[in-house]
Amino acid sequence: MDTPICWFADRSPIAQLAWDDIERMRQHIFFLGLAGIAENAYLHDFEQVNATHCRRVFQFFRSDLAQVSLIRRHREGHWRSPWRASEILSVVPPAAQGRPTAAGRPTYWPLYRQDFLDALAGCVDTDDALSHGIRQSVAPFLHGNEMDEYSSAEQDVVWLAAALEQLVGVARGQQAGRRGARLDLAIGDLFEAWWEAPELRLVRRWATHFYRKRNEIHGATATANNWHDWAHALLATVIYPLAVKVLLARAGRYELNGFDLTGIMALPARVACIEGSGELDQKAVGLRWQVALHDAAIRRTRRQ
Repeated sequence: MDTPICWFADRSPIAQLAWDDIERMRQHIFFLGLAGIAENAYLHDFEQVNATHCRRVFQFFRSDLAQVSLIRRHREGHWRSPWRASEILSVVPPAAQGRPTAAGRPTYWPLYRQDFLDALAGCVDTDDALSHGIRQSVAPFLHGNEMDEYSSAEQDVVWLAAALEQLVGVARGQQAGRRGARLDLAIGDLFEAWWEAPELRLVRRWATHFYRKRNEIHGATATANNWHDWAHALLATVIYPLAVKVLLARAGRYELNGFDLTGIMALPARVACIEGSGELDQKAVGLRWQVALHDAAIRRTRRQ
């Protein structure tokens, strides 16, 4: 992504950060990563934003010394390295080699949408249940989207299932009855206003298979699974930002736009086009994935 430069408006750009400031900056960077991933095009030739693009690097420096030292997480909190250097070399990980920029996209398709980023920023210093759920769930969501060479689609499924659980409250659902304890029902409840009954059943069936796959990875007995691991991870990655937007919209903190509504309406067709446990023709699947969005846009405009 294009490098952002920011500082606290009420102090000098070179003012020292307190430990609480560092944690707040970490959270803002998490949300910048989420806003970027929300704009990705999948099964397409465009470069994609992933969590590795938003890796945090904190350096301590003084204006009177030409030296820096790293600040990094420690089990007890944060820790500043006692070693100083005139410069620190950071190697770009392979997952971040492809660098999406606004110059490579149509003008109507930004790297992130400012209104969504502003709504996310409002969750940083707010202690209501929704803000807490978004803050807690974005970290496993980003873990599931690092795309580094040490991870796998199976591991991504585990992280993404945890993110959706925490976001919609399934992890706390034993106190909320049957509907609060099942991910398939929770996801369906979020989007059912935009789907027909068969579409709702299809997405709920996918969510059931997705959750069973997560449980299988944790050691549960293997069950029938109609989607590849990469397909589970892809659908969960698409659904999570849309779920965040719907929850923020319900709270009056975000307004769903045409792109959001088209993405929501395209979800069932996209779930269907990558269903199948056998070998899939990637080119044909990619075409159906894009056509699903086109058809959803037409249906949305007709509803207006």
